[in-house]
Amino acid sequence: MFTGWHTVIASFVFAVIGMLKRQALWIIAAAFLYTPFAWYLGMTPRFRYYAWLLPLLPVGATVAVRLGVVKLAWIFLYVLFAFTFWLALVIFFGT
Repeated sequence: MFTGWHTVIASFVFAVIGMLKRQALWIIAAAFLYTPFAWYLGMTPRFRYYAWLLPLLPVGATVAVRLGVVKLAWIFLYVLFAFTFWLALVIFFGT
């Protein structure tokens, strides 16, 4: 139930809400929503060693928001968005 693309999209929505409101709790919720998807990716050979790092990107964004470095928080989330968008393109349109 929590490993599909719908939770990834919900995670992104939570992250953007947290960034716009500058509230770390929303971004942490986004990290928790993204975690099962990252674990699922970690079971594939290609992403075995670094898929567990993906939920740490919203955590890094949370720390940056708490420290007041909002641009760095957006960079953390941009890396997560870009990776997920690339993965979606590969899955949906083939290699």
